[in-house]
Amino acid sequence: MKLPYILPCPEAGECGEPASMGEIILFALLILGLAYGLYSLARKYFRSNE
Repeated sequence: MKLPYILPCPEAGECGEPASMGEIILFALLILGLAYGLYSLARKYFRSNE
């Protein structure tokens, strides 16, 4: 699996195709999902620590 173009590439030749709109949206959703998961975990943790 080649990484989409929006990620930094170690070498110019390794990028593969420029990312399509769908790939960019999927990648953004993945990051948002991870961020939301971490956020809710942190809220739970801090709430139980009070």
